[in-house]
Amino acid sequence: MTVRAGRLRHRLEVVKLTSERDQYGSETEARESVGFFWCDAAEVDNSQLDKTLERDQTRIVFDTRYNKTLEAPTVSMFIIFRGREWDIVSVNNPRMLNERLVITCVQRG
Repeated sequence: MTVRAGRLRHRLEVVKLTSERDQYGSETEARESVGFFWCDAAEVDNSQLDKTLERDQTRIVFDTRYNKTLEAPTVSMFIIFRGREWDIVSVNNPRMLNERLVITCVQRG
């Protein structure tokens, strides 16, 4: 099943944390944009979650075109969507066809 471009109406930004030296030589944490991607977003209802998971967490699923950068996210990567930050929980490549990625996230905080 290919990705239908009309469904990808939202835009997300993938960001990773990096460390850099400031003018005094101490390390500071900085954000580096990995890229902007078109996606379809759907919030996951708590009734669909497994009973072992925390119910207070807001979960969202992003469906986007395949991108090699997104397939194997690092621990320091997270997503900014509509002004809120989301930690990446899992990335699935359905049927391993490299057509689309399904990214499950939990709201930071």
